[in-house]
Amino acid sequence: MGVIFCLTILQANTWWNKYGGEYTLSFTQIIHQPKNSLVLVNRQRPETIIFYNLEPEVKLLLITDETLKAYCFKGDDDVFFLNPSKNMQAELKLQHYGLEALAQFSDPDKVYDEPPQLWKLRRGNN
Repeated sequence: MGVIFCLTILQANTWWNKYGGEYTLSFTQIIHQPKNSLVLVNRQRPETIIFYNLEPEVKLLLITDETLKAYCFKGDDDVFFLNPSKNMQAELKLQHYGLEALAQFSDPDKVYDEPPQLWKLRRGNN
């Protein structure tokens, strides 16, 4: 029975004991919708569990508040942010960009200071 149970869990997309599975699946489904996605990940809160479910063509970039100031979004169509800090959000606003909240992991057990969040970059402070 133990072997059958392990095989069942292994094949499941998410399970009650697969840490973060419930939000990882929803985040990656959103990121995979556009063809060429770029995910900017807050280096202070990387949530690395999400990386295992991303397709190989998704580009990842770990950023800090300082590296965001130097980044240019000209060639990127679909830019997502994983856990942007308040400073990052403020910097984007200064650069005339906006962020749209797409998904947030509910955290009833208060495991995180702030629950994992996925945002999408909007041009022109929308």
